[in-house]
Amino acid sequence: MLCQDYAREISDAIGVSVDSSKFRVLTNSICSKEVIVETKQKEVYYIGRLNYEFKRVERLLKAWNIVSQRYPDWTLNILGEGEESQNLKTLAAKLKLERVNFLGFSNNPQPHYDRAAIVCLTSTYEGWGMVLMEAQTNGCATIAFDCSAGVREILSPSWENGVLVTPYSIEEYAQSLSKLMEDEDLRNKIAVNARSSVKRFSLENTLNQWNNVFIELSN
Repeated sequence: MLCQDYAREISDAIGVSVDSSKFRVLTNSICSKEVIVETKQKEVYYIGRLNYEFKRVERLLKAWNIVSQRYPDWTLNILGEGEESQNLKTLAAKLKLERVNFLGFSNNPQPHYDRAAIVCLTSTYEGWGMVLMEAQTNGCATIAFDCSAGVREILSPSWENGVLVTPYSIEEYAQSLSKLMEDEDLRNKIAVNARSSVKRFSLENTLNQWNNVFIELSN
């Protein structure tokens, strides 16, 4: 399992104790960055696939519609492609959204993480939100719906390592996004805490977890 809460969920579903030798928690890993760009731009980012079934990026556009006029110096950037791309552009036009850029697909998101003050997810479900860890290790504040144990593991405690929003309240999401946009000290505090917290998912730690499993199996 990717985290202990997933192990408990599966344990309850199949009736096997989570303490059984059949269960192991092996987290996904993230490569650490020694140097980051600390001076971020006033830019909110979505980075990922443009998909309706799971990603639901239209929720972010609707939240932006609520907050954007109060923050005319901020920009929303959508980095990614997918089958929902044209529908999202149509919605942005219908809502007459300002300062929304559809950047398309990029093989190198690093320059965007360097700019992003806030990275958003509005997914219905995320097994393990790698983009959240990537954003954290790059010193970005992160916000997502509390939609799964994986997201909760990465962003908890809320407002310390990231922001968890009640699924799927666009109004609460907009309020939380607004709070981040207007408070640079809060963004910086979350970014610093998250950079420290995400180190537990380092490649070294994950390799050690796998190595311990192989040692146990070989005995």
